[in-house]
Amino acid sequence: MYCHAGQRRGAADGAGPSAGVDGNRERELVRSAVARSAAVYFRKGIAPKTERRYEGVWRRYEDMCRRMGEDPLPVTENKAIAHVVTVADEGVQASTVNHHLAGLRQGQIRAGLPAPSWAAMVRLGQVRRGVARRAAEKGQAGLVRDPVTPAHMEALRKTWGRQGDRGVVLWAAACACYFGCLRAGEALAPDDGKFDEAAHLTFKDVTVDVLENPQMVTLHVKESKTDRLRKGAKVTLGRTGQEL
Repeated sequence: MYCHAGQRRGAADGAGPSAGVDGNRERELVRSAVARSAAVYFRKGIAPKTERRYEGVWRRYEDMCRRMGEDPLPVTENKAIAHVVTVADEGVQASTVNHHLAGLRQGQIRAGLPAPSWAAMVRLGQVRRGVARRAAEKGQAGLVRDPVTPAHMEALRKTWGRQGDRGVVLWAAACACYFGCLRAGEALAPDDGKFDEAAHLTFKDVTVDVLENPQMVTLHVKESKTDRLRKGAKVTLGRTGQEL
């Protein structure tokens, strides 16, 4: 009697078999929606430029694994060592090895696997130190960029001053980066030529105080290496009245 009465109440309340199927479908839709949102937030967690670099690292790693007859996943200590040795022999600088390992770590996380712990891989750590020491012995410990000085800028001005409109554009870009203390990637499109309006400067991002004989120009920098959330920043340059 109790079982029968309960069944009747469930049917009356709409909790019969069809209601159970509808409930399962609803839960599945909720899970799918959450998964899609999580995927969006996951992609937003890394800057697009960094993600593209990591993807390039992963492609090189996959190619190495294919030649070795190994499955890329999971990234084991032996496979990480093999990748570090491969790129070091190809001439990658020791300072770039960390970037490659970060790319391997991101690839494994993207696949839904636990992130590898490089600190716990003792042999990998010694190989990394060996790569750095060997590079130092060859005088290749790292690329040292000398600061740009007024003398460099003056040499560029004289050279580009003979190149017409192209020289004017190059000189304007150089002045914006030099006086605005900008990295090249904050003001210019990348070497591969892929212009992204959401990341690179456009005409709309350049304003002046007055249209005729302006004294100040303001650049809206959309993203930078230290602006991971892409809040943007404004850089204002004033006119000096001098050639440099």
